Amino acid sequence: LGFRKDAEFETSLLYRCFQGFFNWYGRVVHQYSIKGLGKVPTKRACLFVTIHTYNCIDIPCALATGFKMTGKVVRGLFHRPFVRCNYFWTTRLGAVSGYHESALELLRAGHWCAVIPGGAEEFLLHTTQDHAYDVHWMAHSGKQRTGVGELALSMGPGFCIYPSFTENGEEMRWNPLVDLWTALRLDQVYSALMKSVPKGILEWMLWQIAIHVAAIVVFAAIPVPVKATLHIGDPVVVKEGDSAQSLTTRIQQQLQHLIDSTMNRRHRSFTEGIRARARTVKDTKAKAG
Repeated sequence: LGFRKDAEFETSLLYRCFQGFFNWYGRVVHQYSIKGLGKVPTKRACLFVTIHTYNCIDIPCALATGFKMTGKVVRGLFHRPFVRCNYFWTTRLGAVSGYHESALELLRAGHWCAVIPGGAEEFLLHTTQDHAYDVHWMAHSGKQRTGVGELALSMGPGFCIYPSFTENGEEMRWNPLVDLWTALRLDQVYSALMKSVPKGILEWMLWQIAIHVAAIVVFAAIPVPVKATLHIGDPVVVKEGDSAQSLTTRIQQQLQHLIDSTMNRRHRSFTEGIRARARTVKDTKAKAG
């Protein structure tokens, strides 16, 4: 279903409901906007790369707002088990299992795709207060993730990857259970426990428990009316002689630089997000007056 033409998605009632709700939600609750979209050529394939927020609500807001502004359906390269378990509705909204071959076929067909290379490890890291905006592409095995570099290399020199992130995306919802967990330092205790056990079935079970509990707890969140803005940075261009490792490192560094230069912080701050919303409201009223 992800290989359908963009216009065909609009014929789906589910997709229209998705668009209508998250465009409304993003506009009313967060004044959601996108900056830098003009950098992206509409008639060429490209790959957006972003971070994995712990509340995930920035993802549908970005997809819905982007479609409203461009008419382009971004194919999200999602966790393969997630798509398998939610096949009916995810595939009708543009989600595709994150296999290299499927992603490459979509890009060669000229589609826009998006991926979150950090995966579950980055998702879990972002539950902590101080590391909410760290770009973390290290698998729990200790190996650096290079899949995004391998995919971009397959498209050849000149292909563009666009680092992007939602400013105040981590503050769009407040999760009291997550804050309690981190305040009691239980995240550090659990992490130390996972590192202390030998590689094998026990470590795998502890890891699966962490992922699934976090995925369930994420729904116990309260919307916070912060100003949220998706920033699209300058493209990282594939060059002759790039390796998967060097290209991945370049993308990761440019994404982290985009975050740091835009926000000047990596910790979660609901105060800053609400202040940004207040400034936007004030500026809007001043222009209207």
